[in-house]
Amino acid sequence: MLRRITLLCFMVLIVGCDARTQVLQDKITARVDKMLGEFEVKQKQAELAVKKIESDIDQLTKAKIETKVRLSQIDNKVQTAESKQMEVDKTILRLRDFLTQGGEVEISGKKFSEQQVKDMAEKTIAVRKKLTSEIEVLKKSSNQIASVFTSLEQRERDATKSLDRTRLALDEIKTKTLALTTMQQTSATTGTGTGMDFDSLEKQITDISNKIDVELAFQEEKAKSNSNSSTSVDDIIAQTSTLNDTIAEIDSLKIGESK
Repeated sequence: MLRRITLLCFMVLIVGCDARTQVLQDKITARVDKMLGEFEVKQKQAELAVKKIESDIDQLTKAKIETKVRLSQIDNKVQTAESKQMEVDKTILRLRDFLTQGGEVEISGKKFSEQQVKDMAEKTIAVRKKLTSEIEVLKKSSNQIASVFTSLEQRERDATKSLDRTRLALDEIKTKTLALTTMQQTSATTGTGTGMDFDSLEKQITDISNKIDVELAFQEEKAKSNSNSSTSVDDIIAQTSTLNDTIAEIDSLKIGESK
């Protein structure tokens, strides 16, 4: 009888230990599941952030190339305008000589009275002033576009650094997720798991989560800043739209060398 009672107590003890072990195992599983769920959310956010930053970098690179082309076009216009200005200056000097000479003169095979030469000189001087103003606008526009290009370069560098940081955080998430999944599987198989440092794991989750949140906030702030940026390249280019008209006006004077 005593032997039977002892055996019964031993069985109750074993069952009780198994029940406590199962409860502990369930708690570990629930805690790991919670952490895996948090990692899954952050991994999705990080993956979306990587795609967004990659797209932003592509757009910045394209805008930088386009801006460099437009800057080159403006600089070519400056050279053309300055070359035309030199021609006009030579013409003004010739007309001054004609006026100093006095009387009727022959220009490009045509005869002009002194008054006609005077009128021609006044028109040339007026258009020269206009051309000088155009050149000033062109140079100002060139400086503005160069500033836009520099800004695009800086934004591209910032975005590239942000992309690197976000990718690093994403790799950390994947590594931690794999480690947690392995722990969970091992715990389920062996019935162990009490040795897991959950506080340390949760701190790592918080640190990685903060990194992702910082990069997301950084990108959002950059987007706001860029949307509020000043004059666009097209607006700057529009300021130089009258140059061709001025050059055409100069050419229409058709003042050549005297014969």
